[in-house]
Amino acid sequence: MVLGLTVIAITQLVVLGARARALGPVPDFLTDGDDISTLSLRRVDGTVVRLGDGRRTLLLVFDPECPHTRLVAPAWAVWLSAVDTDDLRILAAAPGSPGPAEAYGREMGWRVPVATLEGLDEDTAELVAGRVPWVIAVDEEGVVVSEGHGSKVSEVAGTIRRGGGRVPGA
Repeated sequence: MVLGLTVIAITQLVVLGARARALGPVPDFLTDGDDISTLSLRRVDGTVVRLGDGRRTLLLVFDPECPHTRLVAPAWAVWLSAVDTDDLRILAAAPGSPGPAEAYGREMGWRVPVATLEGLDEDTAELVAGRVPWVIAVDEEGVVVSEGHGSKVSEVAGTIRRGGGRVPGA
């Protein structure tokens, strides 16, 4: 009996190990404390935005083809229409080419600049946009201070809004 249970346990471990190898390594994502001060994003108008340039930045990371983004996007539009952005740079960022990203932002009614990850190496693009919809708060020095699911935009934005302004719902 004990031998049978041991064989079953070893078999399960081998199967789980094979599945984990088949899936590949767990991807890295941006987390609190990551320094991304050297990261630059190109807005669809051609302007380059460097994180860590002295401005607090909120990145709204989305994918125009993602059904989850489509669920969160209307709430972002409402939040963006109510938030005071004088002391905070807000940038919507998407993988892929500028055309679809810009069209999506316009369709959703977002009144913020849209950037793409085009031109970034694959690993960096995955680091930034591996999870969508996602919100990433970056301080003046380019350090991630908070990040979370797109439905938590108020909470994530609240972590870098200490200098004034109002954040609805935070």
